[in-house]
Amino acid sequence: MTRRVVAIAAAGLVAILAAGGFALSYRGPAAEPPASPTWGVFTDAQWQALGARLGVSASALRMVTAMPARDGTPFAIVSSPRADGRRCFVVVRGPHPGSSICKLRTPLVAFITVEPKAIDVIGLASRRVASLVSTWRVPGGGTTTSGSALLSAPGAWGFGSGYSGRLVALTARDVHGRVIARLYCASALRGVCGMSAHRRS
Repeated sequence: MTRRVVAIAAAGLVAILAAGGFALSYRGPAAEPPASPTWGVFTDAQWQALGARLGVSASALRMVTAMPARDGTPFAIVSSPRADGRRCFVVVRGPHPGSSICKLRTPLVAFITVEPKAIDVIGLASRRVASLVSTWRVPGGGTTTSGSALLSAPGAWGFGSGYSGRLVALTARDVHGRVIARLYCASALRGVCGMSAHRRS
């Protein structure tokens, strides 16, 4: 089983549990399967090295969302503690952590990595976001629309998916169904999804 499949399965499990997937809990406690703190996206050595680069114990890091490349290269958002007890988010590409995001200033922020004939997207949504929909072009023409699972994170939601094609539109709505953010993720963009669809390959 590849790291990509493990990450997708882990994200799906988190989404199910967050949505109340304990319907059979009345039957009594059951043994829970052991869960990797890295969702299988990072090796133990990579996780330890990431903690060292961030200046914290690896045991204090928490996975938020991930969509590793098909060759297993990590692409993830993790949360890391600060000295004041709050947590910040860090986008990790391969072994390299990016700058910290300690406060979401917009309802939606997303990051992209390009694969052959596909793009992978991970991101964060504010708690104002009640639903997130992805629309993307499929090879041969036409578009596909799908809802994205929102994974619980400290003060935010995490999300991540892989898409065929080269352009994805993310639309976030609040509890009243109003559009509060829209981002475009295109292969021509350099790592971060933007508010314009004009820059695309």
